[in-house]
Amino acid sequence: MDVMDLYTMILQTECIMSIKKLLDYFKIKKIGNIKAETIIRLCQFVIQNNYFSYNGKFFHQVRGGAIAQVGHSTNFLDLYIENNNGDLFTKVYHKPSYEPYYLPFNSIHSIHMKMNIPYAMLIRAIKYCSTFETYLNEREKLRMTLLLNKYPGEFIEKQFRRVFQKHNLIEPLSTSNYKTSREKLIYLDKKEKIPIDYGKTMFIHFTYCLNMKTFPAKFHALWDKYFIESSINEIKPVLGTRNVQNLQQQLIRNK
Repeated sequence: MDVMDLYTMILQTECIMSIKKLLDYFKIKKIGNIKAETIIRLCQFVIQNNYFSYNGKFFHQVRGGAIAQVGHSTNFLDLYIENNNGDLFTKVYHKPSYEPYYLPFNSIHSIHMKMNIPYAMLIRAIKYCSTFETYLNEREKLRMTLLLNKYPGEFIEKQFRRVFQKHNLIEPLSTSNYKTSREKLIYLDKKEKIPIDYGKTMFIHFTYCLNMKTFPAKFHALWDKYFIESSINEIKPVLGTRNVQNLQQQLIRNK
């Protein structure tokens, strides 16, 4: 790798214009013996002439720019990648601003949302961590974070076990089988999208609250009781939940 990171969110032209606005705002005509016009042209040259090597080929970066300096590792989103003497080493990357907060277990959200957090985060740990040791470290960090967010220990373990059960990983992970088990999980996790027959599926949404915890089970029981011999029973009811109104929804408007 030729750089430690690539940042793709800033448009190159806008970046150069921002530098010019900064110099104009502070009325900077020179820095040392270098004129402001020269500084802008040098910045433009650096930003628009970033290249990187991959698989024996060179590529020109046309969006964004390089970050930091030449090195053998890079952070991309939540993934740390390193060229370790020719071997690819990866693990979960936590930004310096990272704080150990997830959806609190005592929040008014449906249980399936809370179940999916340890489940999805453990899958990410296995996928991202290329060695068994880094996986163990990430798993314990995840466990401690969930405990800090009031998740019961048995609940966490149950969702961790669900990962292995769903992906047919029978043996506990170890140094000897981690690589093959990890590859198996990565390829098995690629799900095919099952088409929905909207003519025979009815979606019902209700606002979730703690008193509605048993509503789905009671709903399906009543549905089966009254419509089991009716043609309407060919329609499959699917229950979904809406979150209760909260401060975040009041303050944030999604585009």
